Amino acid sequence: DKISLQPGFDLNYEKASGERVTGTPSINDYAFFVSAEYKPNDKINIRPGVRVVKNSKYSAPPLIPSLNTKFILSKNLDLRIAYGYGFRAPALRELYFSFVDVNHNIIGNPNLKAETSNSFNGSLTWTKSDSKTANIAVTLGSFYNIFEKQIVLVPSISVPAQYTYYNIDRTKTAGFSLENKITSKHIEAGAGFNFIGYNQQYDAAIFKDNDRSFLWTPEINSNIIYKFSKL
Repeated sequence: DKISLQPGFDLNYEKASGERVTGTPSINDYAFFVSAEYKPNDKINIRPGVRVVKNSKYSAPPLIPSLNTKFILSKNLDLRIAYGYGFRAPALRELYFSFVDVNHNIIGNPNLKAETSNSFNGSLTWTKSDSKTANIAVTLGSFYNIFEKQIVLVPSISVPAQYTYYNIDRTKTAGFSLENKITSKHIEAGAGFNFIGYNQQYDAAIFKDNDRSFLWTPEINSNIIYKFSKL
């Protein structure tokens, strides 16, 4: 009643050939994972997980962990906190695929490295339910991510108008969000605000000006949905 386990495995095999592909490359990885759900009581839910990956071209970390938690603070208030470690090997199109025509000039990079990441996020949600009128949910959230060797498409340093995939030494993203949602019998409406920060640190040997701080941008969003029950 308090704990459950779910093991599993993934098998991925990818091979490519053609006029726009260099050679006939292939890449495969095998992964075994175990996730669990632990409920010490009716107010706490803990979901740890671990993943083991073997890639044919890149060395993955020995263990890739994750942890998701939920705490019911009161009848109307929930707290969620999560952490995840990430690993991503480059795809074949990023390594060997070239796309050149009148509108594109994208060249694959066979020297790419695998990217890794650490991700943290949390949210606090207040809900108010009333079957006669409407349900209200207000969520305050935050996140912080660090990517090492993140793979991005960037302009070529040596060839103008040409793009290629490149490893950014370190990328950081952080932010806060406030989401409001109200639901009634036929109408669902929402409004939100996000404040997102972005930071990249490039290879100092190539980009000399590497003293970069977070660039912050505000975002607002809203939506409304009406449900026609007879349709």
